[in-house]
Amino acid sequence: MGERLLCKQEVTGSIPVFSTMEGNRSDRRGGGMAVMIAEVYEALMEAGASEAKARAAAESLANYESRFSKIEADLLVVKWMLGVVIAGILSLLVKSFAG
Repeated sequence: MGERLLCKQEVTGSIPVFSTMEGNRSDRRGGGMAVMIAEVYEALMEAGASEAKARAAAESLANYESRFSKIEADLLVVKWMLGVVIAGILSLLVKSFAG
């Protein structure tokens, strides 16, 4: 979806520089350093959004992206498990009809 950046960056330039102070929303959720999508942040800033709102929206999208990645990984495991179950059922059917 885009470049994901840790908000605590030591580099200045077009990449936003934010610290992870106590009280940061991601820390309250149990996340360590907040992760955001730089392209989304920059687009929102160019569109006139405030810095805080742009950062919050970019972090929120990054959180959704990580959730989708976890769901995709879980789905891969479920597919493998289903394949093993189907193979087991087919082997039992073959055994019962052939034997």
